[in-house]
Amino acid sequence: RRQRQMCIRDRVSTQSTGADCVIKCELPEGHTLLIPSAWIHAVYTPEDSIVLGGNFLHSFNMELQIKSYEIEEETKTPEQFRFPFFEQLQWYCAENYAKLFLENKKATITDDEKQGLYAMIEWLKYYKHEIPEGFSKHPNYIISVIDSYLHDRPFPDVRQYKAFDKTAVGLCICGKGERYAGLWVAC
Repeated sequence: RRQRQMCIRDRVSTQSTGADCVIKCELPEGHTLLIPSAWIHAVYTPEDSIVLGGNFLHSFNMELQIKSYEIEEETKTPEQFRFPFFEQLQWYCAENYAKLFLENKKATITDDEKQGLYAMIEWLKYYKHEIPEGFSKHPNYIISVIDSYLHDRPFPDVRQYKAFDKTAVGLCICGKGERYAGLWVAC
């Protein structure tokens, strides 16, 4: 269902102690609360208050962050409620991991990061149209470096990849594209 047609009180129980329960948390003045990725939450301030809130991405739950983004896409969540520049940030994150692996072939990452990187590289194959301006690395090269690290294969030679031309990635000029066999095609 669409986001605005759903009500959290219809989906959870205040009596349960399982994963489907509601938890009330009263936060004293001056305290901070970090909520895990993708937790649905609401904030109620019974009196005038200054509240600072925000979202951040981290490398220990990339898969869930990507799933959350896909749900927002599917439910057509308004942009003002989404993480800004999410797609572009995924490319910068991938570039950082590729750089780490190229500089240190024996770099170690956590199992959570590995699981997230598997999800990320599959997801990035569909989002080549959202590569940041000024991004100099060829997207297929970055994906190949990460994939090689995850599967313990030799790294690809950057010379195999032509100079990256963002206009050749298949931008959909009408503003709406369709996924087809892992590529975006013009409509």
